[in-house]
Amino acid sequence: MSNQLVNDPSHHLVKNVDFTELLNHWDIEYESNRSDINIHGSPERTTYRIVIQDKKKSLYVLEMFLKERYRHKKLISDSLDLLNKNGIFFIQPFLRSITDDSIIEFNDRYWQIIPYIDGIDLDRPRYIFDSWRGIKSAEFLIDLWKKTKGLSFLKEMGIFSLKSFVLEMIEIMKRFNKRQYQQLGSVISFLKEDFFKEYDSISQCFSHGDFHQLNIIWSNDSILSVIDWEFLGFKPEIYDIANLLGCIGIEEPTGLIQEYAVSFINKVKTSNMISDISFHYLLDCIISLRFGWLSEWFRKKDNDMINLEIDYMNLLLKNRDVIKSKWNSN
Repeated sequence: MSNQLVNDPSHHLVKNVDFTELLNHWDIEYESNRSDINIHGSPERTTYRIVIQDKKKSLYVLEMFLKERYRHKKLISDSLDLLNKNGIFFIQPFLRSITDDSIIEFNDRYWQIIPYIDGIDLDRPRYIFDSWRGIKSAEFLIDLWKKTKGLSFLKEMGIFSLKSFVLEMIEIMKRFNKRQYQQLGSVISFLKEDFFKEYDSISQCFSHGDFHQLNIIWSNDSILSVIDWEFLGFKPEIYDIANLLGCIGIEEPTGLIQEYAVSFINKVKTSNMISDISFHYLLDCIISLRFGWLSEWFRKKDNDMINLEIDYMNLLLKNRDVIKSKWNSN
């Protein structure tokens, strides 16, 4: 069955692709598809992906995307190569082909491949009490910040303005989503009154861009790999911190003051890598970042998640003093 073809009509873009011929580009001897294996990370990062097994029983994640995504995917691939070469832990670059390319064009599609890493699923929501996860998450970011300072290639990406993104989204909601705009009235006023006025004083650094507990492949007591670098780039230095905490809280709001979150914050603080003004506005940044998630729910027309996100932002605002007090008391 070395020439097994894809004939799943739900994946018409890869229908009749000869995996044996495709994988020859990486000198991998194809044996079978392993659609029975769950792939970590969001399926939306690629057009199609699947775990494949070679004749040595090794497993790989094969990903396909369309031409319009090539430039961005190449940027990610080159960035991961650079991060890996600079000794940053838990980076998994895409494999190079026999022609030393990280992306292969085949059947008018573009392909990448990476070794499959078999991690241990989070015990949700029990993981919010795991202080070691907070420490390991912080150690990864600290290592990333230290080793990306001064890397000129990364600075060519430009800087993402969270403030501009949120203000633009607020204007869109004001025109097309008036009910939700009104529900977020107190949140919007809160951000405009202080955080957005001081936003430009917050330092920027290279960021993962979507750093959270589900984009980490875990072992029993450590990190195996950090995945899904789709939004990497220069952002406010508290961006990755805020995104992780915000994602913990949307699953379980009390998680913001439990062991994972508190140990994470404490470890980052003791590194002295983040300024006092950034920590002062950490909760403001968490609320601002939720507008990015809210935008995604609007795009998907997911009313349940839209309502949940709005409730969450208002909850953060209402309880901000309690949350910040807990963070500052440890």
